[in-house]
Amino acid sequence: MCLILPAMASRKDRPESPPASGLVRDLIAQFDDPMDFYRELVQNSIDAGANRIDVTLRWGEGSCLIRVEDDGRGMDAGTIDGALLVPLASQKDGDLTKVGGAGFGFLSVFAVKPERVRVLTGQGTSGWQVDMSGPAAHEKKPLEEPREGTAVEILKAMDEAEFRAFVEASRSALQRWCRHSEARVFFAAPDAPSQLVVQPFALAGASLRYAEEGTEIELGFTDEPSPSFGLYNRGLTIAEGCREFIPGVRFKAKSRYLSPDLSRSGVLDDENYRKLLAILRRLAEAGLPAKLREESERTAQAAAGDPARAAADWGRRGRFLEHLAAGDRAGRIADWAMFPTLSGLAVSLAALRSGLKAGGGKLCFDEARTRVSGLLERRGTPVLLAGPWVAFAERRLGAGALRVSAAFIAPEPIADGFLPKGVRGLLESLRRLDAACGPKYAGIAAADLAGGAAEDRLFVTQKEPGTLSAADEAPAKTVLFFRSASRVLLLNAGHPHLTLFARLHGERPGLASFLCLKSVYLNDGEVPAGQAERFCSLAEKLELRLLREAMGLEPRRTGRRDGAS
Repeated sequence: MCLILPAMASRKDRPESPPASGLVRDLIAQFDDPMDFYRELVQNSIDAGANRIDVTLRWGEGSCLIRVEDDGRGMDAGTIDGALLVPLASQKDGDLTKVGGAGFGFLSVFAVKPERVRVLTGQGTSGWQVDMSGPAAHEKKPLEEPREGTAVEILKAMDEAEFRAFVEASRSALQRWCRHSEARVFFAAPDAPSQLVVQPFALAGASLRYAEEGTEIELGFTDEPSPSFGLYNRGLTIAEGCREFIPGVRFKAKSRYLSPDLSRSGVLDDENYRKLLAILRRLAEAGLPAKLREESERTAQAAAGDPARAAADWGRRGRFLEHLAAGDRAGRIADWAMFPTLSGLAVSLAALRSGLKAGGGKLCFDEARTRVSGLLERRGTPVLLAGPWVAFAERRLGAGALRVSAAFIAPEPIADGFLPKGVRGLLESLRRLDAACGPKYAGIAAADLAGGAAEDRLFVTQKEPGTLSAADEAPAKTVLFFRSASRVLLLNAGHPHLTLFARLHGERPGLASFLCLKSVYLNDGEVPAGQAERFCSLAEKLELRLLREAMGLEPRRTGRRDGAS
């Protein structure tokens, strides 16, 4: 491959360049990464008014040629002799339309230890070529033809494997430093056509955008303890990283007032930077809370349709919400309708606080709407959709939370006429048998127990059938207490055991009724402490009585017995 700098490709023919001064060596060494020279050259091109910058890599004969060319204003002889070749002699100091200003950015090209550097530039009717074998040695001569813009060519020795690694490192450096460049930056290498490396200045998922003269800021919520941030001038990266400026807030800020520090690895902590931080704090106190409310209320209203997405959105905003709710600012979120309920409505902390009394001092929540949740809502208790907002509401209200399907029952009694014939027959036998033995119950019926804490039980008892009651509500009687029957036995119509009892009842009604009612009697109530022996004796007597009565329900069997005369 024939390179653009054939006369400079031979190392043995070039004269030794004079050593650089200590200051110049220090200026070159202060760059964190030798590849930072790309940022400095692109910065110079933008400051020269470039609209397009092309970075091209070529390799051949053991050397890599790096070419950075722009269409901006080139340099005349005076600019070359001053700003280009004299360290710290910047012409941009104090000019807010320029990114740079320190006067040593061009020296960065020597951080990659090149063989030679050539600058091709010009203005109007002039054109100049400057060849440099080192930061302290240069040769300037006019070009035969005038030119506009500037091209910087850097020749560096490397083998083919090193070149491939250098291509990737170059692409990565340009994407990092020129991510949002206001000038279009293209990168090309062998087997890689020219590609635009610039992206629009934007923060993915931003909630708030702010702009004033010379400054643009985009902010978004995050659950990261160290949120991402980016600081840019004319779209060139000054600093990127992860750090908590505002809890739960990530941001990107582009400002012509920001400057890199001398190490070029961070932002200069000056008055302009502190003004930007003041803007961020102001937005955190004013603009962001309004956006948080708007987004949180919108999420709550749509949560029933996509609970997983709603939970993810809440998690993303949670850190800033906790920050906002802390201390004296807690009252500002009290009326935000940001808590999704099973009814589809969104409620506020104030509404939840009002509903605590009806919910027994507890926050109520569940995964799906049921008869239980519907009855609670009709009593004035909001039932939250299960999600991360429940724990937040617990902390803010200082109240515990309970899953209503595990804490309440709301049986739905079923009239006999709507039951299968076998179940109707079983219920009639159970009522007859209970009446003959006590009775223990004011009534016996079947009920739908789905959606409550008793949906897996064979039965529940209630004073008022079909009402909402606590799942752990204990009847005011012992296992064998049969006086003043006041509770109704409700058998679970969907329980498999009831189905088996009903099927058995078709052939052995007495046995089926005995087994079913015995199961109920022995599991409805508690044995008083210290009376286990007495109750065992009573249980035996009850079982005999129950069995005797049950036998009366058995069908009479006919037929001659053996030995009858």
